[in-house]
Amino acid sequence: MLIPLPSCVYEKVALSNIPPSQQLTGINVLCYFLPLVLHKSVGLSELSSRILATTTALIYMTATAISLRVIESFGRRTLLMSMAAAQSMAFLGVGMSTEVGHDLTSGVIATVCISTYFVAFGFAWNAIPWLYPAEINSLSMRTKGAALATACNWLFNYMVVQTTPIGMHHLRWGIYLIYAVFNALFVPIVYYLVVETAGRSLEQTDRWFELNPGWFVHKTNHSPVFEQMADGGQNDEYNAEENEGLVKAYERDHGSRLKSRHRLSF
Repeated sequence: MLIPLPSCVYEKVALSNIPPSQQLTGINVLCYFLPLVLHKSVGLSELSSRILATTTALIYMTATAISLRVIESFGRRTLLMSMAAAQSMAFLGVGMSTEVGHDLTSGVIATVCISTYFVAFGFAWNAIPWLYPAEINSLSMRTKGAALATACNWLFNYMVVQTTPIGMHHLRWGIYLIYAVFNALFVPIVYYLVVETAGRSLEQTDRWFELNPGWFVHKTNHSPVFEQMADGGQNDEYNAEENEGLVKAYERDHGSRLKSRHRLSF
């Protein structure tokens, strides 16, 4: 850990990092311009490009739906790093295949790489960047954090969409290599800067930031039981007592309302 920081400062840094990273993975290079990519770069006809774009969209939707089942099991860090590596290889494959030629073999390779990219993105980078800001922010900063995350996301969305046609015209296959590099860079970025939140309550995540002030998180304990061990199990006992008190208060309030309604009925 280099510089001790208040948890709210670290949260803002992380929030400013994850949403732009989602856009810089190149999702909108393919989502917005996939028919154009397949027609201009791969060499397919316009009709074939549109049909294939629809097919990959269905693959993307299916992968995203499956991810809802696996995000909590595999964890945010593991999915983000592994899928960023897969996306980097996919963009590299698209760039190399479109540079080699416009024959059937190159078109098949490019299509497979594009489909692979959509599966990888759907498994991790589609949902986690929207989920993560709400998980790492304290209650007092959650609304502001969500606003900051959304603003950064749409700002970079605009930048990517505006620069992609220019890049495709001047750089041609080189634009795919740029996004291959971006995705490769996100592997160490996630490893060093992104905290694992799977299996943690919001209170445990806040406690994790209190126990680990600093920029780098790669050497810290990401286990969800870490905070309980650090507190000697006091958090569980406190939460159990708090929950029991809330239940009793609800029962008292609910019971008094039922009695009042019973009297009014007579």
